[in-house]
Amino acid sequence: MAMDLGRLAKQKSGNRRIRGLGSQILREQTALSGRLRIKASDLGIELPSTEDLRGRRQISALERDSGRAFDKKFLQVLFEDHRRDLAQFRKAADNLNDSALKVFAGTGMMILEEELDSIRSVSGKK
Repeated sequence: MAMDLGRLAKQKSGNRRIRGLGSQILREQTALSGRLRIKASDLGIELPSTEDLRGRRQISALERDSGRAFDKKFLQVLFEDHRRDLAQFRKAADNLNDSALKVFAGTGMMILEEELDSIRSVSGKK
């Protein structure tokens, strides 16, 4: 979902900082997703190819917004999505036995935490 959010920000936001954040999210999440797909393939795990229903609804709603309304909702959705993802990565890191997957989860957590810092900076959240 974060990649779709990044694309939307680049296309729809009139705010330079939000477009820049969208570019950052798109770039970093594309790389992280690629590494995840490789790990999953190596382990014979098939990842879902589509977004969950909540994610699709949020993206659809954002596609209809523009201007400041878009920017505000975008930052809210992106922030909450990252918080949920970070919680999942933490849970995985705590419960995984495979050392390579633990390293991957740790890397993912680091990326998500840095992106959350960027989201907070752009949105003014603490």
